[in-house]
Amino acid sequence: MLGYMARDQFGNTFHLGNVKYPRRALLMALGGTKATPMFVDTDYGSKQVGWVIKGHWCKVYEVHELKAK
Repeated sequence: MLGYMARDQFGNTFHLGNVKYPRRALLMALGGTKATPMFVDTDYGSKQVGWVIKGHWCKVYEVHELKAK
């Protein structure tokens, strides 16, 4: 894995790098002090997909290298 990136509801992207704690890196990028978990509903319940920080609804993604076959 190369790292994490986040995208908010406005289309802004935040490249968090290869960090152990993406929540902490996102808080630093947005200048926030607290984060509320953001969930989506699935067929089998709900799952966390990111955090809400200072009015930004950030969905977090893992970044992987594309490998040719």
